[in-house]
This record gives sequence, structure tokens and C-alpha cells, in this order.
Amino acid sequence: MKCQPYRQSILEQFKLDLSIVRSKGSYHYDNEGRKILDGVSQYGALPLGHNSSELTQIVTEYLATEQPNFIQPFLPKSTQELAARLVALAGDKYEYVTFSNSGTETVEAAFKLARLKTQRSHILSVNNSFHGKTFAALSATGSDRHSDPVIVDKNQYDRVELNDLFELEQALKTRKYAAFIIEPVQGEGGMLPADREYLLHAAKLCKTYGTLFILDEIQTGMGRSGEILAAHRYKIEPDLLLLSKALGGGLIPIGAMIMKRGTYEQEFDSKHSSTFANGGLACAVGLGVLDALEAQDRLVLNNVKELEQVIVERLTRLQERYPQHFSFNGLGLMYALNFKDLETKGNYIVSYAHRSDLLPLLICGYLVHVKGIFCMPMLNRTELGGAIRFQPALNVSRSEVSRFLGAFEEVCELLSEKRYDQLMGFLVGYKPVVEIEKTKKQQKKKPKPIQLLPAPTKGKEYRLAFLFHSTSAEDIRRGLPQKVKENFSEQQQMELSQWLFALGDIENEPQAVFEFSMTGGQGDVVNAAMIYSPISPTGMLKLSRANKAKLMKKYLQKASDFDANLIGLGAYTSVITRGGLDIASDDFHLTTGNCWTAISTCNAIRELFADDIEHRHLMVIGARGSVGRIALMDLSHRFGVVDVVGSQHTPLDEQYVNLRNALVEVLNEISEIGQGSAAGKFWRYAEALNVKEQLIQSEPPEVPDMMRKVIEHGHAQGESTFNLFVGLDTENVSENLDCVLSATSEGKAFISAEIFPKNCKIFDVARPFDVLDEHKDREVHEGGLVYLPDRRAMLSDCNIIGCRPGVNLACLSETILLGMDGVEQNYSLGKEISYKQAIDVSKIAEKHGFRHFINRDKSITNV
Repeated sequence: MKCQPYRQSILEQFKLDLSIVRSKGSYHYDNEGRKILDGVSQYGALPLGHNSSELTQIVTEYLATEQPNFIQPFLPKSTQELAARLVALAGDKYEYVTFSNSGTETVEAAFKLARLKTQRSHILSVNNSFHGKTFAALSATGSDRHSDPVIVDKNQYDRVELNDLFELEQALKTRKYAAFIIEPVQGEGGMLPADREYLLHAAKLCKTYGTLFILDEIQTGMGRSGEILAAHRYKIEPDLLLLSKALGGGLIPIGAMIMKRGTYEQEFDSKHSSTFANGGLACAVGLGVLDALEAQDRLVLNNVKELEQVIVERLTRLQERYPQHFSFNGLGLMYALNFKDLETKGNYIVSYAHRSDLLPLLICGYLVHVKGIFCMPMLNRTELGGAIRFQPALNVSRSEVSRFLGAFEEVCELLSEKRYDQLMGFLVGYKPVVEIEKTKKQQKKKPKPIQLLPAPTKGKEYRLAFLFHSTSAEDIRRGLPQKVKENFSEQQQMELSQWLFALGDIENEPQAVFEFSMTGGQGDVVNAAMIYSPISPTGMLKLSRANKAKLMKKYLQKASDFDANLIGLGAYTSVITRGGLDIASDDFHLTTGNCWTAISTCNAIRELFADDIEHRHLMVIGARGSVGRIALMDLSHRFGVVDVVGSQHTPLDEQYVNLRNALVEVLNEISEIGQGSAAGKFWRYAEALNVKEQLIQSEPPEVPDMMRKVIEHGHAQGESTFNLFVGLDTENVSENLDCVLSATSEGKAFISAEIFPKNCKIFDVARPFDVLDEHKDREVHEGGLVYLPDRRAMLSDCNIIGCRPGVNLACLSETILLGMDGVEQNYSLGKEISYKQAIDVSKIAEKHGFRHFINRDKSITNV
């Protein structure tokens, strides 16, 4: 796609990338022959629907008669006539019109005039407003979504709360504002109508303090409110009245600024112009729109007023029936429909959809593909769950409106019944079961209600945040909403999981999806927030350095919003920050969780092999990484033989240096190293060769040869200590291998379990897993899982990755246990984490009731 790739990719993901081949009236027709009822009308720009016959006739005749269009500096007759009509329409206090090509250009012109008129530079607007996407208009837009300081002016633009007269007067009293701009109904901000009294007093306050009062009617103007101008409905007279959208009839762009007498400034006239403004054809269409609105005793406007009564009555009933799932705002034929599911707590996928405003896109996709009607989300963030716009053409029929309202009611019903299988079904071709099958399913035993951890307490307990993302489609499948898991086939569940994975590579904005409180074994309480992004490991690694930094900045902002003292870096948030080193700050403490991930897995291995461990053979894959390195240190002084497998990109000499460093740390921390262990034998041989002290103190270039010499001396004595390999090859796998610990950041399964002996115990600490056990005939354990102090604890309805109650990820648990201990420093940062710190974390874990977990079912998928 060569046009708007991000937007189009989002639409494609939600199957909203319709191929429209014809549009007429209130309907679209796509290339599959579907007739789709339009509830958007080009964001309110189609007063008479698509390709209105009376307006297209004006265009045809205008062009056929070769009337002048662009003839600057001259004014076509239609331009002069439209200016006169608009002035007359606005009222006898208005005098001039300046035309433009769009709504945002009209706003820019208004600001320029206000500044020249008042000789002030500051502009005041309202929170959650929308005024356009050019620089000045965007700067005045009161939306955090559009407030990146790189693209807006933060210095000369301020905001106040809608309908707060005290705050408005306090601002205007400063006499620094050239203009106060407001929409009578906040369009993109959730169709929130301003109070009439507020607008009346705002106009008076502006006059008192020398500020121009600008009424932005770009969306409300031309009949959307039931009057041609919302100013007439509110009975107010702004200094500048701005129009666009519907003024062009949905056929041609045009904007207009209507000036009250006394606001015109000659200097503005001399310094403002536009090549394509004042176009004769656009103004001819504008005249046609006015004619249509005033025709037949204002038939179209009366239709809007009548339909407003029907819509408000029906939507109010819906709001009363489904207070947890629906609310609305609006008037005339412009509404924001807020769909939500406040009762589905604990499902992080549903929670993410709410908080990221993806739920409205999902609902819009459902409405198109299941109900045959088209709606779109609001541009600004409104409230939790987001909102969709309902803004049909002004001449929409009552029966068509009833069809919309019936569909909206069905969405409320689906949300109240948690039927995400039906809401998401269109994404994977799922059709609801027939009645007989439905009855059978209803007879099935209902699952026991899940007891989630309590919400955060309101006290001053230690606060922490854990950053995570999806690491595999299987993890996502485990977290799908309950009805999806009940009714989708396994293939459809995996298709939906892959869909969510793909979505994460397009839209990866992190959100706090689950908050909880947990009490440790010593009675210490922590409050925690789980902050999630659907981005995949591959997608995260593919990000540019700048985009990785942006993603982490967003993650950290969410943690800051929760007032977190400690932040845990889950999965690849650690990888892309060099183990947290890139984002270390005095503002908060960090942990990657790698200490407890490594040590808990080692504890599980030690329990399985017990006292016989010195006679066993271990392989560590990924010993250069932080988890693998800690595991190497902890197990090298326990297992009799240790194979160390590095990546193809790590030279063997570098592996020798890494092993030397690890062994020195073990030597410094462990008072008695097992004599039969690989480390114990190694140091004994080093002493026999009289190179121990030299090996400890040598610079890296001197280390590899000495390491080889010591290891080869052992071989000469008939004993193995360490074997180092570049890459994993079947020839390197000993038939005597007893245990494998794999902890790479490969991002995908690349090791077949079949290459290891059948009695070998394999611990896979990586996420996504390193090991692929296709035949399920090997003993593959999921490493990095631990018991929580509360053996009933559920961190989300699927317990994050489908673990049984009371069991969860060690990296997450390290964040929690450090919080319980009230730590005031960073832990587990970087690649070369000290063995001492790992042991310290293990002691803190034991203190607060955490311990390693072994899956006795011996299945990596059944934890």
C-alpha cells in the first residue's frame, strides 16, 4: 500500500479495508456485491449522503457550461453569492467571509486573524477538543493522542476544561489570549455538547478580556445539530464562526470563516490568501447544500430533529439496560457510542482491547461483516473502552436508523454475555453454532469461577510494574476470552492468536491490563500493575533503535502512571534494553528477573538429581546470556561434566573467557566446591599445573590457551570437566547427557528434542521456547516457573501463560519478591550479573515464600 500504510494496515487487520466500488445515498457497495449501510458519512461531511443527485447535477451543469472555477484574483459569481448567503444566514451582526479548502485551514486562518486583530499570540482551547491536523490547529487540539511536542506548539497554546467557567475566566483574566476556540459539540472528543449557559458566558468573558470567541462548527455546521448552524440552536453569536465538511456536500472540499462586524482586519486580508480558495465550483456546491437544507420547509432539518428524539430515546433505554456496557453522548445526528465491558476483569486480551481503543475497531469490524452496517471509532480517546461514531447522512430514513439501533443493541447483549466468540468470529470465519449444538454446549458443566488476586490497596504499599508482551501464539491462545476457547475450534483459536500476534507488529502501544495486590510470607504487601503490548519477540527485535527506545518510553510512562517504585522487564523488553542498562534511571529501580529465573530453574534441576548430581552430565545452551551464565555458575560446581554451547556468532575464545570469569566468581562465592563437580575438578587441575592464580588474574587474550590446557589435562587423567562448542550439532550431544538447560534469545524454537537421549531431562528457560518436542517423547520441562506465596493466586484469568493457580513466571516473581523486600537498588541488570546477587535474590525469595516449581506432568504445555 503506497498511501497511508499504517492506517491501511490497521484497517486491513480488522477487515475494515473494504473495496468500495460505488456509493449512493446512505449506502456503500463493495467489490463482493455487498450493500453496506453507512453510519459515518465521511465523518459528517455528507449532509445528503453519497453522490447526492441534486448536488452532482450542480457540478455537471457548472462544468458543462464552462463557468469559471479558479480565476484569482477575480471572484466567480457563485463565490460572491455564497459569501452573501453565509453572512445572511449567520445573522445581521456578521459582515465578511474568508474561504479556504478544508476545516483545518479555516482554523489556521481564524488564528491568524485573531492574532493580528488582538496583537496577542496565545490561543486557548478546551480539553479533548479537535480542530484539525495542521500545526496551529493540532496545537489547539486538546488531545493527548496528538500532543507530541515535536509536532505541536506547547508554549502558546493552553487548555481549560469544558463547561468550567471559573477556570475559563482565570485564564482569560491574564489578557494574553488572542482567541478562545471551542466546538459547540466536541466531535472527535466524544460528541460532548457544551452547556448553553457556558457558551453564553464564555462569549461575554471573551469580550470583557479582549479575546476573540471562535466557534468551530466544522462538524456541527450545515444541519448536523438540527439547525443549519449550531450557533442558532444555542442562540450564541461568536466573533468568528468556522464551517467546512458538509458545506462541500461530500463532493468537494471547502471551508469558510464568517466574521462578525468589527473583527475584520485589513492586515489579515493583505497577508492571507490561498491558490484554491474562492473556487467557483466549490461555492456553487455550497449554495446547493444551503438550498437543500432550506427546501420544502426545511424538510431535511426537521428529519434530523425527529430522528434525534428517536435515537436519544432508544439509546437512553440501552444505557439504562446495560449500564456496565454502554453509554452515549451527542445530539442531532452526531453521537459517540461508548461500548465497554467493565465486568470482564482479569482477561488481559479484553483489557488490552479496552485500554488501547481497539475494542471499537473490533466492534466496527463485527458490524460490517455480520450486520452489514459501517461505523468507525472516534479520533480522540474518549473514555475507557473508546467509542464509535454514529453520524449518518442528514436524510437517512427512520427505518435505516432503526437498523443501526438494533445492531447496537445486539453488541450490548454480546458484551453483557461475554460472547467474544461472536464479536471476534468474523476474523477467523467462525459462525455461531446452530441451536441444537448450542443447547448441547449449554448443558456442559460450567467452569468454576476464577478467583483473581485482589485489586491494589489504597495504602502506601510498595508499588511495582511488570512489563511483558506475547512471546508465542500458544501463550496468546491460553489467554483468549472464555467463550472463544469454548466455541472456536483449535485451528480457529490459533488463527485468532496469530492474528493478535500480527496486530502487535502494527499497533504495539503498551497498556496496564491487570492490577493486583499480593501478600508475601512475611506479611509484606505489594501493589502491582501488569503492562502489556501484543508485539512479538521478532517484531520487537526488528524495530529500529529509535523505535525500540520509543516503545520502552511508552512502557515506562505507563509504569510511571501507576507510581511504580520498581519495574520488572519481562521477555524481550530486557533484550532490547541490554538487560535494562539502556533505561537505568534514578527515577525508579529495575530488574530483569534473570537472577530468580536462573536460580529457581537450577533449584528444580538440583531437586531432580539430588545427591547423585556430581555423577551427572549437563549441557548449558546460551551461557553467554545472563540467565545461562548464572545457571552455568550455579550448576558447574554441582554437575560432574558440563558442556557449554555458544551461538554461531560467539567465537570459541570468547566462550573460554566467559567460562573463566564464571568459574572465578564461583570460586569467590562458594566456600566449598564439590570435588567431583566440573568446577571442583577444573580448579584442582589448574593447581596441579600451577596456573590457578595466573588464570584468575590473566587478561582475556591470555585466557583461552590456559583454559584449554587445564581442560585437556583433565582429559589426560581420564576425566572430563568442560566441553565448549560453537553452535549445537548432533555430534556434540553425548549419549551420556543427563540434563540440558537452554536459555537463548533466539526468538523461536530451533532445537529438536529428538537429538537428546531419551532419559535426558531438558529444561527450556527461553520464551519463546528453544526446544521443539514434536513427538512428545522427551522429558521437557518449562524452566523459570515458581510457586508464589499464595498457592491460589491467579494473575489474570489465564494466569498470564496458562499456569495453574499459585505458579507463575520467575522473572515476574522476582519483581514481586523484591518489592516485598522494599528494595532500593537495581537487580539483574546487564549480561554479567554477579553470582552473589543471584544468591541474594534467592534468599529474598525464600524469605517471602517463593520457591521453584517442577512440572511433574513432564509436559511443557501443561503447567
